[in-house]
Amino acid sequence: MKNLISYTLLLLFSTLLACNSDTRHRAHRHLTRHNNDSLHLFTDYVKLLSQQTTVTILKDSTGKAAIAITPAWRGQVIGSTFDSEKGLNMGWIDRNGETGGEDWLAGDSTAFTIVQQQKQSVLLEKKVGELLLQRRITLISRRDIANYLNGTSLHKSVEGVAFESENIVTNKSEQPVDSVVISNGGYFRSEQDIRLLLPDKPRQRFNIVVPGKAGHITVPEACNYFGYYDGQQDVLTIIQFTMPEGKAIYTDNLVIRTAYSSFLMLSASSPLTKLKPGSSLQHYHRTIHLSGAPKRLEPVLKKVFGITMKELEATF
Repeated sequence: MKNLISYTLLLLFSTLLACNSDTRHRAHRHLTRHNNDSLHLFTDYVKLLSQQTTVTILKDSTGKAAIAITPAWRGQVIGSTFDSEKGLNMGWIDRNGETGGEDWLAGDSTAFTIVQQQKQSVLLEKKVGELLLQRRITLISRRDIANYLNGTSLHKSVEGVAFESENIVTNKSEQPVDSVVISNGGYFRSEQDIRLLLPDKPRQRFNIVVPGKAGHITVPEACNYFGYYDGQQDVLTIIQFTMPEGKAIYTDNLVIRTAYSSFLMLSASSPLTKLKPGSSLQHYHRTIHLSGAPKRLEPVLKKVFGITMKELEATF
């Protein structure tokens, strides 16, 4: 199997902030419904999907956060929430379940099988031709999220849900596979008050971009994370992924891709890799959602993206 195998990494980060942080902030952001759509609630979302496929739930042993996984649908993280009982679902999916999810591998759409499950992680795998695909999905505890924020601590009032997928492709054939790519993707709600936070490595900064005007991020511009801010819900999302240092070849020279219509779609990819018989390609994809008052999220925004809330507000 020597053709290009592409698993497109899509991770959505919507980012926005309204003009007055006091009037914008809602004490119960995650209870807000949109357009009277009950599917925004995690519990209703899971209930609907459970009628169509098996849904595996992982819950945070140190808090209320949870994620939902659908092994038969690309082995994807279909949704996440700050509160498994009454919280909103952070991802987006259409009512038929045909498009959506926060972390999935592009490419072959056949089902994964659960081969191992623990309290906060699950290992899935499947064969695609002579390739073995494995995904270990882990729910990161609320108390451990700060470990992934460049040393920034989280205020106790900030809610968080974070998860990562370790994606491994192994060549089980006796012949080399010329070009393998692991790409993870995610879909998120396209609210009005959203701003993307996209890297501009040459100028050592992050740009604040209105969805729909965002393009693709090429190798010279990219770093191994990006994100978005949702000003309607006061949610900061950070997406992190494996990006090797040094010379690497990417499909079309693109590392990060964004798209915006009825949903926000974000993806990131690994480099093109030649796999010798028995060798593997490993790629991590991590999604972090943080919810809280803007002044409580600003330390993370500044530390991770080098952007202040005042700079963000000025773009609305």
